[in-house]
Amino acid sequence: MGTRNGVPVHTRRASSRLRELRQRSGFTEKDVSRALGISMSKVSRMESGHRALKTDDVAALLGLYRIPARERQEVLSIVRDGSETNWWTSRSVPTSRVWDDLESFESEAVVLRSYETMLVPGLLQTPDYVEAITAALAPASPAIDIDALQTQRVERQLLLHSDRRYEFLIEQAVLDRHIGSAEVMYHQYQRMSALADRSNITLRVVPTKAGAHAGLTGPLLYFEFPEHEDLLLSESRSSASYVEDPRCLADAREALQMLRKVALSPEESANLIKRVSNGLERQP
Repeated sequence: MGTRNGVPVHTRRASSRLRELRQRSGFTEKDVSRALGISMSKVSRMESGHRALKTDDVAALLGLYRIPARERQEVLSIVRDGSETNWWTSRSVPTSRVWDDLESFESEAVVLRSYETMLVPGLLQTPDYVEAITAALAPASPAIDIDALQTQRVERQLLLHSDRRYEFLIEQAVLDRHIGSAEVMYHQYQRMSALADRSNITLRVVPTKAGAHAGLTGPLLYFEFPEHEDLLLSESRSSASYVEDPRCLADAREALQMLRKVALSPEESANLIKRVSNGLERQP
């Protein structure tokens, strides 16, 4: 952990959104500087998440970019809540917006730690696995766009081929739960095995025989940043919560540490995944 600053998650996400909106609108930092009569360094600082944002400044940018009223209000609402250290997002928010938020934090983090109880972590999923999940969820979530979700997964997975470090802890039940056909699962296991061989990725299985442990409260995704406070993502059926509260972060770190103690080693985990994969390969 390096030197951290106290810029809350709301401000950081609003800053990222401003950069995305500027680029989407075709403006350069120099264009904005000339149009609004402000320095390029101020534009850069507003987009970097290293300083608090003022509503009037943000409104001027959004007006320049001609952002639609509804989206403009969403961004301004985030700015007004900038001093809040936690961020709760309802599932009523467009799915694409939730993905954008997640991708933004993933791209800024230098370390991501994940614990999953039900499904293969999103960053490790194959397109066919994603499609099988979506098909199962479709009756309850008819608005899900399979093609968009697959594309989003592939784009996120490009981050795996970087210097970022990843730690994936998964329950053995994830391996036992067949999503889609045997062929889908076989290729999913193969992908997990291939990625686990990368030097920046650690994949460990928490065996069923571990019994009761610190992960029983549910899955989590933990982000570590080079300059900002760490961030915890906790999801439920109806919402996603980004939490910066020090006590919650400490609790999550402790849970991850306790899970490491009961998990199989990376080598044992790789062997288990290989055995499960071989079992499917031998099926007629």
